[in-house]
Amino acid sequence: MDKKQLMMSKVINSLIVSMCISFTMTSINIGFDGKFIAQWLKGWGIAFSVAVPLSLFVPHLANRIVSILFQRIK
Repeated sequence: MDKKQLMMSKVINSLIVSMCISFTMTSINIGFDGKFIAQWLKGWGIAFSVAVPLSLFVPHLANRIVSILFQRIK
């Protein structure tokens, strides 16, 4: 997978995950009333804007942590 495909994969993954989590949390917090769609879309926008940068940087950090842990185990 080249860099463009990897980046697009991370963005699409962030889109889907943020959509599912924001939908779940909005339904738990306010239920399915007249304001649901507006509140969900607002929450989804915020969640997506947080999820994309995290999906780009967190895997590198996680890989470093795992490498350090496995070096100590050996």
